[in-house]
Parts: sequence; C-alpha cells; structure tokens
Amino acid sequence: MRMTTTFARLKKAGACETGYRTLAKHLVSVEEYGEDKEINLLTILESNGFYDALWCLRATVQDCDKEKRFIACNFAESVLNIFESKRPDDDRPRKYIEDARKFANGELSSEELNKSRDAAYAAAYAASKFAGKFSADDAAAVSDAAYAAAYAAAAVVTAAYDTAYGAAYEAAAVAVAAATYDAADVADDAAATASLEVKKQQLTEIFRKHLQD
Repeated sequence: MRMTTTFARLKKAGACETGYRTLAKHLVSVEEYGEDKEINLLTILESNGFYDALWCLRATVQDCDKEKRFIACNFAESVLNIFESKRPDDDRPRKYIEDARKFANGELSSEELNKSRDAAYAAAYAASKFAGKFSADDAAAVSDAAYAAAYAAAAVVTAAYDTAYGAAYEAAAVAVAAATYDAADVADDAAATASLEVKKQQLTEIFRKHLQD
C-alpha cells in the first residue's frame, strides 16, 4: 500500500530533530521540497532507515490503520520460529496472530479474539518459566517471541497504543529483543551481531513489501 507523510505532519507529530534534518537534507531542504508535499515512506526508509520510517506510520496522510496492524502481525510472526523451536506443541501465539488478521478483516468477533489473546499471553508467561529447562537466554527469547505475537495482535482491539502505529513499533522492538536473546547463545560475538543484522534486514523487507503492495 502506498503510504505517505509530509514535513508538516512529521513536525506536528513530534519528529526528532536529527531524523527530520536527515530527511530534509535528502530532499534538499524543507523549503525547496515543500512542507505539505507528500513524501513516500519508501523514500524515508532509504534516507533514514528502518526505525525512522516505522515511526512515520503515526503521521501518514492515508488512513491505513488496518495495514499497520498487518505489519505488526507480520513482524511478530517473523520470530514465531524461536518460540516454536522450543515449544513445538504450543500454537497459541500463532493462532492469536491468525485471529487478529481475521478480526481486522471482520471475520472474527471481539469475544473470540479476546479468548485467543488471553491464550497467547498465557503461552508467553509459561515460556518465561522454562529457564530451568533451557538456558536463561533461550527462555527469554522464547518468551519474547510469544509476547511479540501478543503485543502485535492486541492493538487490533485496543487504543492503548497510538492507534496501530504503536503496535507495529512495539512488535518490531520485541521481535528484535527475541532475536537478541536468541543470538546470545551464539558463542562468537561477530556471529551474534550478524544474526541481529539479519533480523533487522528481515523486518525491513517485511516493511518494504507492505509499502510497495
């Protein structure tokens, strides 16, 4: 989906000065480009990087909350393999993401989604108690992966986040946290760092695909 913002919208939303200046320089200047001229988020992704572009979801011209929720779900889904590698018989986080997508499409009631949400949080809590069975880092990675699913899907039915923008941002943060713990089990620091870069690039490509659809 094509998503755009403007310098005026970014300023009103409280964009940080560093990011704002980086984008302005990329587009020559605010004055020359125009405060109210639309800026494609793909441009911001290339200019400022993943996190700044993701932040800009809060200031889009288009009403694209549904798309933002799907982005959040896809971020969370990207770390389900961490959870399911240790808890292969527990499909509660995966089911919650699937149910969140159904709800966003009007295919599921809020009551049904709430039950699925509670189950996903229970799975995350249970996983956090497995430090005795796995290493501490493994337990943290598995728990964070489940929480990523729960946090992302929760925003489909709550205003606790800044609409759907917060869900996408939170899901990305928790996905990276899960990957961080997962990478901590790699003995070589360089390999762990490379693993995290791969995760960040994966999230970037998920985001880019949504911006191009």
